[in-house]
Amino acid sequence: PTPGPASATQSSLTTNLRRAQPLSAEAQAALDEQLAQAAEAGDAAAIERLAGEGASPDAKVEGDLGGYPAVYLAAKQGHTAAVEALLQANPEGAKEKSEEGLLPLHFAAANQAPVKAVEALLRASERSNARPAVGESQEEAMELMELMKRYETPDDNDDDDEQQED
Repeated sequence: PTPGPASATQSSLTTNLRRAQPLSAEAQAALDEQLAQAAEAGDAAAIERLAGEGASPDAKVEGDLGGYPAVYLAAKQGHTAAVEALLQANPEGAKEKSEEGLLPLHFAAANQAPVKAVEALLRASERSNARPAVGESQEEAMELMELMKRYETPDDNDDDDEQQED
């Protein structure tokens, strides 16, 4: 049978009750690991669901995932929708530095992520009241954007027909 409005309301209430109750350390760790795996796989829908269930977008998951927050994993893989979902859940994630002093933006650039993923990270940094996400100046961030545009492939930005300047 197809769930009706009462079933949808019950599901919503169950989700809200789950969030109201503190999770055990094991349950929290499991949710955080699932979130990191979803980020690495680029599954934005799973990220939104897991964040709603209480997964922490800024948790560092050890082991095979390298001990980085989920936004680093999505940025490294170039998963734009996943980066955006994680930044929606934790806008400050774009500015959080790793132990090495790196930002998710560095991971995106080093792995030639699509320009749209880089732009999402830059927008999140601009929305905060802190300094830009790259180094000391907005100028440096714009230089990085220009560098990223050189690596762009037609599939990365299929709705943008700008000509590059040399």
